[in-house]
Amino acid sequence: MIKLILTSLLFITSVYATDYKVVYNLTTPKETNFEKAILKGIVDLQNHYESQGDTLSVAVVISGGSYQFFEKKVSHSKEALEALVKRGVKFEVCRVGMSKRKIPKDAMFPFVKLAFNKTAALIEWQERDYSLINVE
Repeated sequence: MIKLILTSLLFITSVYATDYKVVYNLTTPKETNFEKAILKGIVDLQNHYESQGDTLSVAVVISGGSYQFFEKKVSHSKEALEALVKRGVKFEVCRVGMSKRKIPKDAMFPFVKLAFNKTAALIEWQERDYSLINVE
């Protein structure tokens, strides 16, 4: 009888689990803002939702002053970013901004995908019901 009750509770919990979705518009050149919102903040939020039986899907659109955090030769955050990728976080970078700054695609970490531009990427994520958070 106890097994039946526990199984029923697990089933009910999984039926009502929510997949929250967020896309970060990352433009900050400030390392402290990047670390607080992305490296620490995403993990904290995912842990929070997982503790409730829910999930948090995350995308980060990179532009403005934030390219530096994803460049192989400049970034100090490779391991922390790879840990986020293992947690399912998706990273996209604005191709137009990279072109204007003359940053070649191969200068970026391989897990960073190329987006047409920041605006198109943000529109597409929001069309998939991702809530927008700006990190300036």
